Amino acid sequence: GTDAAQALARYVGAELSGSNDPETARAAFYAAINAYAANLGLVSTHFANAGGEDDPGNYSTAKEIALLGGELMMTPDLAQMVAMPGYSFVSPGLGTTYEGANTNQLLGVDGITGVKTGSTGEAGGCVVLAQDGEAVGDLIVVAILGSDLTYNDLNQIVTDTRWDDAKAIFAGIDG
Repeated sequence: GTDAAQALARYVGAELSGSNDPETARAAFYAAINAYAANLGLVSTHFANAGGEDDPGNYSTAKEIALLGGELMMTPDLAQMVAMPGYSFVSPGLGTTYEGANTNQLLGVDGITGVKTGSTGEAGGCVVLAQDGEAVGDLIVVAILGSDLTYNDLNQIVTDTRWDDAKAIFAGIDG
């Protein structure tokens, strides 16, 4: 979740910048991930925060998000993580146990092995999906951005079309 992304940004940014100041550390992290995106040739992608919150400085295209998803899937440890249906770990400092479930409703269906779900009020429902292809080593990565997503007064999702959108795209690829 966003809390883990923020912690990662602070930790890695502190290593990159040599500073324990949270703002300096996060700025170093954002500079590094933006440089990485540029090195991949992604000209329409920019990160302003680690969790994907609505921000004018956070932007990309479905194509470039899919390319980033494919890049992630080329790292076996990361590919294994995004394929996990859930997680449980104990914080080394506090001894607190954290548990959660993968929110990817298509994980494990029709060869879907990952990658990332997300949503905000401005972005709508978003998902990056990786599907094993027909040949060994083939991977299809699809990014869906801006699907209809609405919440009720209790902040529960009542409309979420990204899953239907994804099924339609994969049906078109397979068909």
